[in-house]
Amino acid sequence: MKGIRRVLAPNPGMMTGPGTNTYLVGEREIAVIDPGPAIASHLDAIQAQAGAPITQIWLTHAHPDHATAVPALREATGAVLMAWPTPNPTYAIPSLPTPDRALADGDDITLDGEHYQALHCPGHASDHLCFFRPADGALFTGDVVVGLGTVVIAPPDGDLTQYLASLARLLTLHATVILPGHGEPITHPDAKLREYIDHRLAREVQVLGGLERGLTTVAALVADIYAAVDPRVHPVAAQQVLGHLFKLVREGKVARDGDMWRQVP
Repeated sequence: MKGIRRVLAPNPGMMTGPGTNTYLVGEREIAVIDPGPAIASHLDAIQAQAGAPITQIWLTHAHPDHATAVPALREATGAVLMAWPTPNPTYAIPSLPTPDRALADGDDITLDGEHYQALHCPGHASDHLCFFRPADGALFTGDVVVGLGTVVIAPPDGDLTQYLASLARLLTLHATVILPGHGEPITHPDAKLREYIDHRLAREVQVLGGLERGLTTVAALVADIYAAVDPRVHPVAAQQVLGHLFKLVREGKVARDGDMWRQVP
């Protein structure tokens, strides 16, 4: 799409897929969305491919794979850092500077004559922002929606109730393309968002089914629901199950007693 380029960070892995996507937006002036990990070659690639002054840095959320390069890029370019005012506490990045412009939900950002909207979309992280360009429907989703697989919702900062609300909100935008924090662009955004919502609701049915059959611990639920999945993924799966249980407790459908969980009749 016009004035959008992707620079892939060399940090592939189980949680990052092929690596973190850094986006360069604009033509006469550049905003960098998610500078990514503090890897020298990646910082060099960002600046080499910019082709114009980097004047702004937009941060979707302060997880290390998206944010640790912020201090170095800001120092090298003098760019204005725009982010949610309070970074989530799960991954502390001591060197992350306070935003030069703290963004609120719905804030308008002007760059190179184009208008963008900052949208607070918590769930994966409490400080998560997405960026939307209404003129052509381009939607930058960070880790709310990714180009492969699903998203980790890890309590306590991750919140499944908020996450489902964020997905539903993004669905109302009817974006033309999703530019995710990991993986390839998504060209059928509404279908992907519905798929994400349906997946979470189907997983919730599995959690409730396990409780109904007498499974009372997170470990037992994970072993049952994720029996066909590589056991190395089970610690991450446990976070997902815990997120569902917390949501169900808030809804009055599940009760907790220490590490034991039960369905409320």
